[in-house]
Amino acid sequence: MLFASAAVLMVGCEKENVSNSANNNPVITDDDTGIEFNMSNDGSNYLQFIASYIASNGGIQTSTIEFAINKSNNFYLEHYSIIKCEIARVGNVASMSSINSIPTSGWVQQIAVNPGTGYLIRYKGDGFGYTYVRLYVKDWIVNTSGGIIGATIVYQDKWGQENSEDEIVGTKWIFHDTNEELAFTTIIDFYGEGRGRRTDNTTDLMTGEEGNSIVNFTYTYNPESKNGVINWGQFGTSNFKIEGEQLILPIDGFEMAFTKM
Repeated sequence: MLFASAAVLMVGCEKENVSNSANNNPVITDDDTGIEFNMSNDGSNYLQFIASYIASNGGIQTSTIEFAINKSNNFYLEHYSIIKCEIARVGNVASMSSINSIPTSGWVQQIAVNPGTGYLIRYKGDGFGYTYVRLYVKDWIVNTSGGIIGATIVYQDKWGQENSEDEIVGTKWIFHDTNEELAFTTIIDFYGEGRGRRTDNTTDLMTGEEGNSIVNFTYTYNPESKNGVINWGQFGTSNFKIEGEQLILPIDGFEMAFTKM
């Protein structure tokens, strides 16, 4: 398998406690088409899902998740720690199409395979909301001796997708001003959940000399109050707030109103 020699996040089975109420109101696709797949329990036939995440440079990258059955006939997930990925049991259902609610608890890394049972997988990368996969186990696959060697499943990737939990992730804000000596532009880029970058560009109007600087920061944000705090590291902290299409942020002692880009 892909991660045989790589560092992966693997967590053992946890106690299930599943409630079937809706969670976080993901956008659900109208498509009701599932894919039937024979998954072996020896690691030879498994599924892969692709999760996007925002990297430290602000660009979007992808990481692969592997979903398989082990010899103990448990579903399990392998993925890098930058990706969050879990599975939960929905309960006994007639088909994949019968899975139409999202558990609020019971999310684990490993779970027993049971024919006639529905499951949901959810995965997300930094800067993105959860993507949901619904899954139904049709039956066991057995060998000529009657031993279990896998299971036939029906699954649908991207059944539901959530927006980012942090509404300002992926937003950029710009401030530009000019005085008699300088023209300057500052851009605040919230490129990841809890991480961002400030870029300053200045031009000396007398000499034409240009200057640039970049400061990386971390932040916390409360979407209800629309207030947050930026931690500039050695440069201290600044409180900020979102007012409509403006970011109000004091820099160098001046309260600056940034416009959303």
